[in-house]
Amino acid sequence: MVDRGFYISRRWRQLGPFTKDQLRALGIKRNTLVWDPKRWVWLPAEAIETLIDLFHPRGFLAWLKAVWAGLGALHTRKAPHALTGG
Repeated sequence: MVDRGFYISRRWRQLGPFTKDQLRALGIKRNTLVWDPKRWVWLPAEAIETLIDLFHPRGFLAWLKAVWAGLGALHTRKAPHALTGG
């Protein structure tokens, strides 16, 4: 995926566009607001899928997706009722 150019918000000002490598060099934080043009909203940098590896080790996204899939499978199972024992 080609970086489309990221805009960040600092001190109530919009700055950019920056490439992912430039954001890494700037040392942006997880909670730095980044403009997401797909959703037309400012989001914390760690919520932008293409930037997640700046804050989490490689493979984290695959692990997270697996965890969410597992939680979804647990949620769809019928849990035993505590009072009836069944």
